[in-house]
Amino acid sequence: MDWIYHRQRSSPVPNHRCRPFLTLLVDLRKPPNLLFAEMDHRTARRITEAQENDKLWCERCDCNAPRLLDEVETMWNQFAVAQGTPRFERAWLDQFRQAGALDVVAAKNPAGKVLAYHLVYLAPKRARQLIAVSHYKEVPEVGWRNAVSRANSLIHWHNFNCYRDRGIPYFDFGGWYPRHHRYPFAGH
Repeated sequence: MDWIYHRQRSSPVPNHRCRPFLTLLVDLRKPPNLLFAEMDHRTARRITEAQENDKLWCERCDCNAPRLLDEVETMWNQFAVAQGTPRFERAWLDQFRQAGALDVVAAKNPAGKVLAYHLVYLAPKRARQLIAVSHYKEVPEVGWRNAVSRANSLIHWHNFNCYRDRGIPYFDFGGWYPRHHRYPFAGH
């Protein structure tokens, strides 16, 4: 028997089980200054601080680099083991990578150390966030947590601009949990 597993379809497959989910879409067709102005003020401040104070920068990674997904998997699994959550599912990401539809961006500090990675599935009309991961610390210091938060905001902003320039009209956060998050970005 063959199984076909669909992730985050825009509509259910008739006569099949599905689990609804919520997500946020950002309209990337807007000019960057309008996108930035529509953001939650705390998110905009984190982006500005990441660039001006922390001197963080974003780098698009080569998805075919032999050790890249190994590093992402290690980071993910350290968190998963400590928190008792599912481990990294590399097989489906490898399929995106092999198809040329996986984008990986890292936020780095001035010394070149990675603070966070974002893995995004790219389609002609939508970029969908798949994974955001940072180094796991059992007892993170407040300063480190804040730096990672600023790095994640910066990667999103970087990706919004890059995907907009590529003609991709929407960014999809790939899931949203209304009890736990505010609307951090434009387009909600």
